[in-house]
Amino acid sequence: MRPAPALTKTIYANLAFLHNELEDYAAAERCGRAAEGCDNHIYHLWLAEALFFQRKYVSDPLCVVDFSTFETAFLQKLADEAAAEWGAFAPAVAQSDNVVLLQSVDAVYFKRFALAQALSAHRSGATVGFHFHIINPDAECLNLLEEMRRRLPGLRLDATAERRASAGQSADRVYYACARLLIARQIMRQSNADVVIADADILFRADPAPLLGQTVGYDLAAIRYPGEPMCNRYNASFFVIRRSLPSLLFLRMLEAFLQANFRRGYLWMIDQVALYCCERRLHAATQGGVRMLHWPETVVSIRQLPESPIWSGATTAKWADTPYTRYQKELLAAYGFPAES
Repeated sequence: MRPAPALTKTIYANLAFLHNELEDYAAAERCGRAAEGCDNHIYHLWLAEALFFQRKYVSDPLCVVDFSTFETAFLQKLADEAAAEWGAFAPAVAQSDNVVLLQSVDAVYFKRFALAQALSAHRSGATVGFHFHIINPDAECLNLLEEMRRRLPGLRLDATAERRASAGQSADRVYYACARLLIARQIMRQSNADVVIADADILFRADPAPLLGQTVGYDLAAIRYPGEPMCNRYNASFFVIRRSLPSLLFLRMLEAFLQANFRRGYLWMIDQVALYCCERRLHAATQGGVRMLHWPETVVSIRQLPESPIWSGATTAKWADTPYTRYQKELLAAYGFPAES
């Protein structure tokens, strides 16, 4: 008996995933195209992966990811703009050794998670700065920020606000995750700082200074997951971008890539797709001129491993009774904030 059409599409989608794992990207593309209409839209990422690794960057109506900004002529335009920007920025770089953790959140995530993250950094003795980009903040957010500044002396806390009409819950969540990537270059320039792209729901178990110290001499640093598809290869929880010409070009690539993709729609995990694909495309375009540090996945633990310096709340466990949430509540209580914040 022939499988039902819906099942056939699912089989082709799974085959696309497997061929990507085998690095047979032409076969993965054929299977990905045959999976058109598959109910599980995450499978469309497998077609995107097959096209990316074949360097097929022309916008494709069947592919959920738009790689058109990776075309050579457009990249050269971005490179020229980055070089001009670096020429103006470079003289100031040596004047500061700042590091800013940048996160983008809505009001709920700011109150529920970003607060506890700042508390965990303060307890660890960290000297990094924080920049919260809050989409549609309410009055409570602004009051809470001032209270944090009062109770956490020595911790630099800055914020920007963005007003944005809702595009629907799923689309909003995608945008909240990506907004930090869209403003990272601006924050780097304004603060004269190396920027850490951070998830709001990470907690520090130790001072991140040793990790950041390892990035000296590099342009970028990321937690890498070998053997994962491209949407999971770089963890967006803790991604370091140091001040350099390649990094400015990387940030311009991120902005262009995300803006092009937002014109097509809002795809979950597009922030991690962007970090990985832009770094790999930049590496190819500069013939290996990007200095990239890879950390093991244990640096950020979603299983709350005792030895991990950073705990992640990236799963639904952040809403349950777990070591992560117990540590979160302990921090709030220790600094005199209500647990429901």
